[in-house]
Amino acid sequence: MKKVVVIGGGFAGNQIAKRLQNKFNVLLIDTKDYFEYTPGILRLAVNPDYKHKIRVKYSSFIKNLKIGKVTEINNNYILIGKEKISFDYLVITAGAKYGILPGIIAGNSEELIKSHEKLKKSKEAIIIGGGLVGVELAGEILENFPNKKITIIHSKDSLIERNHKKAIEFTKKFFEKKANLIYLEKAKIQGNQIALSNKKIKSELIYICTGISPNTDFMRKNFSTYLDKNQIKVNKNLQVTKNIFAAGDITNIQEEKTAQSAEKQGNIIAKNILNLEKNKPLLEYKPKKRAMVISLGKYNGIFEYKNFILTGKIPALLKWFIQLKTMIKYY
Repeated sequence: MKKVVVIGGGFAGNQIAKRLQNKFNVLLIDTKDYFEYTPGILRLAVNPDYKHKIRVKYSSFIKNLKIGKVTEINNNYILIGKEKISFDYLVITAGAKYGILPGIIAGNSEELIKSHEKLKKSKEAIIIGGGLVGVELAGEILENFPNKKITIIHSKDSLIERNHKKAIEFTKKFFEKKANLIYLEKAKIQGNQIALSNKKIKSELIYICTGISPNTDFMRKNFSTYLDKNQIKVNKNLQVTKNIFAAGDITNIQEEKTAQSAEKQGNIIAKNILNLEKNKPLLEYKPKKRAMVISLGKYNGIFEYKNFILTGKIPALLKWFIQLKTMIKYY
């Protein structure tokens, strides 16, 4: 039985492992022993116990799991430290890390949990980055701690600038009376101070929501030519080479990096590995703008699909339903 190694158990990785583990010898490698519903982790900053609703042990649905960090990959094996693990097919879905500045990294669930006590005691918090992660985190904090002073510092001239103008306008109005918004500034953090172009701001609590950096360090020694600004270059079939695939946040596919897109890529990779074994044509992945649900706390949100925008409680309820539907699949 041929061996498939999957690096990373996020939305794409665990999808591939689940679908192929009865047809191949599949090994899933991750740095932790549980799957986490990452679109829900920001709520951990205000409710650490929420982790029980968005985490499930891999052992409940994955046959072969190895906890470790991949340090190098080659054409037919990977290294975890000095341990060599061979493969017939390799799938790289190692995801990305958030933020390069010192502070609480909004994409790290353990850091968010640890920040909770500090958040409860502090009078204010600063969020650096006004994209999707930044506004969702601000919404969670303001809903649970309405008297806290929240400042959002964003390098662009509007919040969630890549979204539809109606969504941008709704988000602006939502936060204008609740938070201090600073646009067109790139923050420099010096201890508990943030240096802007014309002033410095002090804060004991700084959340970093400044975008993602792909986890591709293990590619640099032997596969640096397959990197495009730290993202992995893939073809239309999601291949890096004939027997190596990649999916999710780590690829150079030009589209919004969402859980929905990662799942679809995972499904295509699983089918393409089966098709390679059967000498059948490979499926293509076609990036496109997908429906998006943005939460602004538990009871408010935005649904966006092309030119259709819906705001208020219904999108918030929809986001909760999507999470419930996703997590049920793992129990």
